[in-house]
Amino acid sequence: MDFKFTWQKKFFFIALIFYTLTAYFSVGYFNPDEHYQIIEFSGILDGNNTPQDLPWEYSKQIRSSIQPFLAFLIFKISSFFSISDPYSKALTLRLLSAVVVLLFINNFISEAKKLIRTSNWIVFYFLSYFLWFLPFINVRFSSETWSGLLFLFGITIILKNKKNYYHYLFLGLIFGSSFLFRYQIAFAILGVIFWLIFIRKEKLNKIIIILLGILFTVFLGILLDSWFYGELTIAPYNYFVENIINNKAAEFGVSPWYFYIVLILFYALLPIGILLISSTIIFTYHKKTSLITWAIIPFLIIHSLVSHKEIRFLFPLINFAPIILIVAYEYIIEKKWFIKNKKCLNISLILILLLNVFGLIFANTRAAGEGRAGIVSKIHQLNNRENLNIYVTDDFYPKYLWSLNANFYKEKNAKFINIEKDKYQSIFSTDKNTTNVLILSINDLENEKLKEIQSETNMVIIKKTFPNLLFSLFKKVNLGNKVFVLYANKKAKL
Repeated sequence: MDFKFTWQKKFFFIALIFYTLTAYFSVGYFNPDEHYQIIEFSGILDGNNTPQDLPWEYSKQIRSSIQPFLAFLIFKISSFFSISDPYSKALTLRLLSAVVVLLFINNFISEAKKLIRTSNWIVFYFLSYFLWFLPFINVRFSSETWSGLLFLFGITIILKNKKNYYHYLFLGLIFGSSFLFRYQIAFAILGVIFWLIFIRKEKLNKIIIILLGILFTVFLGILLDSWFYGELTIAPYNYFVENIINNKAAEFGVSPWYFYIVLILFYALLPIGILLISSTIIFTYHKKTSLITWAIIPFLIIHSLVSHKEIRFLFPLINFAPIILIVAYEYIIEKKWFIKNKKCLNISLILILLLNVFGLIFANTRAAGEGRAGIVSKIHQLNNRENLNIYVTDDFYPKYLWSLNANFYKEKNAKFINIEKDKYQSIFSTDKNTTNVLILSINDLENEKLKEIQSETNMVIIKKTFPNLLFSLFKKVNLGNKVFVLYANKKAKL
């Protein structure tokens, strides 16, 4: 067989390496639901958890069991290969996400590139793999990521434009699976169904086959949920009642309709955020009859109308960002909007490219979320003695205890001890049976008493929530998130 290592294959190979490294570094979770609603839920199946150990969503039976069940199976396979460390088991979930999403992205690129000019294919490939936030989000074993990647696969199936009935049934099964991972994707699926009816003019019998595929998958989901919860359970209905009728979601925050614009500008880095928003407007205006337009607009409208908003709710759509950016760019060039300022446009694109490289390095070489998981995993590495004392200050939030209060990651011998000003020296015991660590926050670092600990004792810095090169910046620009430093005695470090 004549195998040619084309530039497309090179892109995929580099992406595979990069996503693998991202999965390795991205310890922890972006949002607690990624852990507590999936990994901790899976603990019910292997006996590590009881219903009393789980958050309120379990008793209300509002979460689909498909992802906890999948995590349970993967952990069982991991155990067969003698992988028992919780951080290694969680890594297998992220590696699985990385591989699956790369296959789906590569499949989507092969079809979607037909929608743009050949001269822009290389840029399209690069953005599809390396738009700075994509690797970090795509390796997450979260409901948003997996629902989105299945939805992306469904769009790819439509773009292939095959006409046999098995094709439509398979499409329905994929969309149904996407729904089971995250119910809100239903609005994007509905937009696609309307596109098939009104734009592509599909025959009614084919639409019915798609709907039957969706309903069959949802039915299987109900059976799985009923087994998981121990009684007849229709989790999507329970979710609707609890969060929409009873307005439970609003208890976690209420935001105005335009708040997603603010979130995109903040989280995507301002220049890239502006580019994403403006490109989406241009794309939907220029491509009014596009399948992608009909998919994303209902999703965005409904999410804007719902009072509780989080940036992760938009994650199911993120892999459409590259095609949206390229099509918008082509439209701008076609209209010659920058014909007199082409140099300015090129300079702007170079600066955005450099910003994208910075984002790639920052987001994909550190622990997830606020970086707390990196500190927790480091404590796990240090914990090789009979007793583990974790000293904290008043600025620490002991009621959360980060992921150390989760049974999956819990250090069985750990004890949290609040530091009192007159008992600092007790931290630095060199008892051979005890590992002592100290967690200080950004506020603690300015405390004169605690500064003495750093200068007069044998405690050394082991881990920071942000890389050293950026730590000083985050100390000065603290955007509401806690920045923490982990200390341990020198013997613990060894």
